Amino acid sequence: MIALRQKFKSHAADHGDIGRLPALVLVTGILLLASALGMAGLNADPIWFDELSTITNIGTFDPPYGIIEVVDSVHAYAQNDVPLFFVLLSWWAGLVGWSQLALRYFPLLFGVLMIAFLYRLSADSLSKTAGILAAFLIGTNAFVLSYFHELRPYTLLMLLSVVHLWIYWRYNGFAGSARQLLLP
Repeated sequence: MIALRQKFKSHAADHGDIGRLPALVLVTGILLLASALGMAGLNADPIWFDELSTITNIGTFDPPYGIIEVVDSVHAYAQNDVPLFFVLLSWWAGLVGWSQLALRYFPLLFGVLMIAFLYRLSADSLSKTAGILAAFLIGTNAFVLSYFHELRPYTLLMLLSVVHLWIYWRYNGFAGSARQLLLP
């Protein structure tokens, strides 16, 4: 893997990698594009059965649940799910509202953050050009964008997977010391 990274870095050095400001502008544009594509039709789809299970587990139809009630509800009715998404969604709903549109912005936020961290992972491990390409490809992928509309933990799992890989990459010394991980 290190040989692949060195080969790609030397190729980028020979052919000119993207500078810091152009990369920032391109990544910002990609994030805005992905946000716009994700927001398109955000409220158009009706809530389906699994999403109904999600909003039931956070207490939409009862008085809003606290953390303990959400965890108990997920444990009782959705044993295969981890309660983190439901607890965060309950907090989000209390903050911005309980409408379908307000709730669906939450997975969209995780999806956009996933694209930003994918750029960071790719830029750190390969090059800024590779990061921009990875962010563009995932940010315009219709399959991935369809999950931006779902009131399910799919985008949170994607985000946590990419963050986990980035932390692994940084922690193992590929991109600097562990001290840089704690104090970037």
